[in-house]
Amino acid sequence: MTTPKYRVDSSPLAGAPYRVHTITLADGRVVRSQLSPYGAGEVEQYVRDYLLATSAPPAPLPVLTRGSGKPTRATSPGRPKGRRGEAWRDHSWLPGREDDA
Repeated sequence: MTTPKYRVDSSPLAGAPYRVHTITLADGRVVRSQLSPYGAGEVEQYVRDYLLATSAPPAPLPVLTRGSGKPTRATSPGRPKGRRGEAWRDHSWLPGREDDA
């Protein structure tokens, strides 16, 4: 596989004393950007890896929202459910609700 034409651009980072080094393909796609300069053979490896990556990135997980629009987790605890079992279903635990035997 032949590597397409690419260029390495170096530009100052706004508001900082650093320079950004960017690998750009001839068609304008950006392969990688970083602050430190690239080493020997590093640029070609990044271009090869970029072109061989055929799988799409995983889709983001949906964000669940409450009525107010705030994000929440799917496993967030709700209200306490109270007692469980037969006593809870027939309300025999309430005062004045004893069974007539």
